[in-house]
Amino acid sequence: AAQSFLGTRIGCARCHNHPLERFTQDDFYHFAAFFARTGLDRVNPQQGGTRLDAQSASSWGELATLQTSAGDYAKALQNFRKALDLQPDNVVMLTGRGILELRQGNNEAALDTLLRASLIEPRYARAKTYTAVAYYQLARHADAIETFRQAAALDERLNRTVAIKLLLA
Repeated sequence: AAQSFLGTRIGCARCHNHPLERFTQDDFYHFAAFFARTGLDRVNPQQGGTRLDAQSASSWGELATLQTSAGDYAKALQNFRKALDLQPDNVVMLTGRGILELRQGNNEAALDTLLRASLIEPRYARAKTYTAVAYYQLARHADAIETFRQAAALDERLNRTVAIKLLLA
């Protein structure tokens, strides 16, 4: 879809920031989530034909992410559950669920969820960053620092932030 609409490929941003363009991993996953919000329920034309299905895992995950940002944690948790029931290996939704757990103070649950996301896609810098936050909240500071360094190696913007902080220290 990106090649059709933007005239460029952003597939490499799935694993790392685009080397020649300004597309980041977050841009890739937001773009993918946008186009995954609806699915097609393909049926035989004699049974009524194909129709759009807006109740996809991605649409529940996007709604849950918005609800987390708005502080409506109960609804967010309910919608993350719906999304992950439909697609349990979705890294973006697992990361969102981990962020929700962190905001609720459920640091052990957040760490577990974020580590699962990192196992599925070890190059997703956002999951690594929030995993570092969970480690920090659990007073596992050495693990937090190491995980944040891993995240910084995956995302150039984080890497620059780390370099600046090291220079100022």
